[in-house]
Amino acid sequence: MIKTFRQHATVKSITGIVLLLVLFSAIVLTIGFNIFTDALLEQYAEGAYLTAKTASTYVNADEMDNYLQSGGEGDEYEQVWDNLDRLCNSSGSTFIYVIIPDTTDYAHIQFIFSTIDHTTKYTKYDFGYLRETTNDKYKQKYRALFEKDSEREIVVRDKGYIETDSHITLLVPLKDSEGNVKALMCVQRQMDVLTNMRKKFINRALLALVGLILLVLLGQRFFLHRTLLRPLKLISDEATRFSTENTVSETKLRHSIRNEDEIGTLAGSIDRMEEEIQAYIENLTKATAEKERIVTELSLATKIQASMLPNTFPAFPDCPEFDIYATMTPAKEVGGDFYDFFLVDSDHLCMVIADVSGKGVPAALFILDSRKRDDNIIGNPMLLSSRI
Repeated sequence: MIKTFRQHATVKSITGIVLLLVLFSAIVLTIGFNIFTDALLEQYAEGAYLTAKTASTYVNADEMDNYLQSGGEGDEYEQVWDNLDRLCNSSGSTFIYVIIPDTTDYAHIQFIFSTIDHTTKYTKYDFGYLRETTNDKYKQKYRALFEKDSEREIVVRDKGYIETDSHITLLVPLKDSEGNVKALMCVQRQMDVLTNMRKKFINRALLALVGLILLVLLGQRFFLHRTLLRPLKLISDEATRFSTENTVSETKLRHSIRNEDEIGTLAGSIDRMEEEIQAYIENLTKATAEKERIVTELSLATKIQASMLPNTFPAFPDCPEFDIYATMTPAKEVGGDFYDFFLVDSDHLCMVIADVSGKGVPAALFILDSRKRDDNIIGNPMLLSSRI
């Protein structure tokens, strides 16, 4: 039982601490993860923005109509495309492309330039390729750049189905010399580096958490054993021993348990309880023995008092003319009641009935003393009657 209790107490305490530690770590990890992710995204976005601004210098927005009419050919078009391609492969970008949205509802986009990192598994879009806008978020970004004078927008795609895996897309407007937005420069960067760094962050945090939990378990195991489990075991053993032997231990718990807390207070209380119970048992034993002695003596006194009264019936077998029967039942073991009857002579019967005020032993002693003093006048009815 003690072993089970110790294990139970240990499990409860350690489990509670571990749960609190895990909860605290989860909160800290979540906050740290979000801060870490935001910081990386900010760096990603800033890098993509610088790339987009650089790429914008290669594209002349005033020549956008000529780019459209070129069919993706011609020296000027090819020179711009080459510059964008080199920038894409030197900046760590996955895609750099220029699009013209359908400004009526922004539901479709047309690709003017499209370059791709040569090391990726993806393919670029051909000149003039027309496709639906990916989702409503992109529509909102296109509208903001064309209609609300936004200088840059960013789309983060790291949830749900994504054709080109998790990535961010940075968009900036391409304006002509009059300030009109003619197209959008887009730079897409995959989030595999960011994802890997986040995984490393999580792994390291989890390893630190596991190490911290193990450290807490070892420390708590030692702390529990020293400050809680060992004292509780001593208290439990002493309580079991005292309930079996009913004797005060020579070694006090307060001498073995030095805790200055509730455990130490409990140990001192157990010691005092044993001493008080032992003293109570001794007093109770003495009181019980004294009571048994008194009961025995009172029982004997009852028999003695009963033997002093007439108890043979018929009382006068030689006088068939009459008969007498008497009995006495005292309120307590002995009492102050008394009766007697005898023949004074052949023609006179004397009956004596006495009752001393009070009950119990004092009354019985008084009636006994009175009887002894009256023995000398029993034969004289007048004196007896006067005495009583």
